[in-house]
Amino acid sequence: MSKRNKKQPRPAPKAVAPSTVQKSGTTPSAPDNQEVMVLAQAWQMGWSTALSNTGERVDPKTALQSSAVSRCITVLANDVAKLPLHVTKELEEGGYERDSSHPVATLLRRPNPGQNLIEVVSDLITGYALWGNGYAAVLRDAKGRARAVVPLRNGDVVVLPNERTGNIYYQATHRMWAQRSRKFSSRDMIHIRTAITDNGYEGKSPIELSPDAVGIALAISRHVATYFRQGTQLGGLMELTNAVRPEAIAAIKQSWHEQQAGGSNAHKLGILPLGAKWHDVGNSAADAQLNEAAQANTLEIAGLFGVPPHRIGLSDNIKFSNLENLEQQYVNNTLSVICRKVEEALEHALFFEDELARYQIRFDFDALMRGDYKTRIEGRSAAIMSGQLSPNEARVKEGLAPYEGGEKFITPMNMAPADQSPNNLPNTSNAPLLDGAEEN
Repeated sequence: MSKRNKKQPRPAPKAVAPSTVQKSGTTPSAPDNQEVMVLAQAWQMGWSTALSNTGERVDPKTALQSSAVSRCITVLANDVAKLPLHVTKELEEGGYERDSSHPVATLLRRPNPGQNLIEVVSDLITGYALWGNGYAAVLRDAKGRARAVVPLRNGDVVVLPNERTGNIYYQATHRMWAQRSRKFSSRDMIHIRTAITDNGYEGKSPIELSPDAVGIALAISRHVATYFRQGTQLGGLMELTNAVRPEAIAAIKQSWHEQQAGGSNAHKLGILPLGAKWHDVGNSAADAQLNEAAQANTLEIAGLFGVPPHRIGLSDNIKFSNLENLEQQYVNNTLSVICRKVEEALEHALFFEDELARYQIRFDFDALMRGDYKTRIEGRSAAIMSGQLSPNEARVKEGLAPYEGGEKFITPMNMAPADQSPNNLPNTSNAPLLDGAEEN
């Protein structure tokens, strides 16, 4: 073959970010689709070769076969997604009030034509917990206003850092886009990541950081499934007193397996061949401790995701007296951190620069920490009596309609400002009497 016709190997694609910042509402020219897919596949291949010391392959897809992992991710996604999300505006006298008329508030009620807010937030948190990164693209109109928020799968997003400028860009594909590949600036991409990262812009999943914990869960699940498939017994020995040919031994073994193996054949009457004796092997000490090992592994996985054990079915040591404290710790240490990441990412992507100082996006944790009715009413009453809430504000929090006059703040009759307390009142014992008054 001549040198002219000999094919030269194609160099590996390079991720080169543009030197100029993308303007809102514009879509830069996309590179070759094949190049994008190669980059995305290379990103995913980093997971496909991960093996735990148990011999189980661990990646985000296989990890979901663990009930503890899938339950933790579901709990996190559901708990964040079910929180109401409000746009609030800063008041001149201080504090914030809800602004339901803002265009961003309207967008959040229906982020894109195919999904509601709960589904979009759930997809974002699922990617965050499973892969370490949650992505959603912001599509804009000709004036640069956000018109849709579209969640993206991790395998469809490639992060392109510009080492010269320090800016971050994203190359993303979506099956519903006419132009399959698009490039986004950091302002047009909602990106939340976990705290641990190798490069400063992509997070690492708990699954990637602790593959052995997930591998143990998969190995235990496989072992238990095999245990039941083999008849819920570890096995035994069949002693044949007479000389038997290998063909007959194979036939006896096959017949015994068909009649006795499997969960559907458990506890059936077994008939031994003439002259045969059965020796039960029994369960080993290690098998007797399998349940304890599985429970300890579930606790470890719950700790990796920051989820309380009772939320994934482990409630042996949970008491009603400390359940509220556990829920409060869960909100403070896990959910509040995730929600702040989502809030700041949404504010950065959806508000214009001149709005960031006056508007904010906040989750309403009252929906999660409502408590029982008696506790809520006592708390509302204390807030009304201390002047923190008006009666109408308390009624709105309970989903009740306000009433006329309920907007006024009230205080008990026996309360007064601190500077007018009895100890600070002026001494009037020597004051002159009023005209017409008689001294006692």
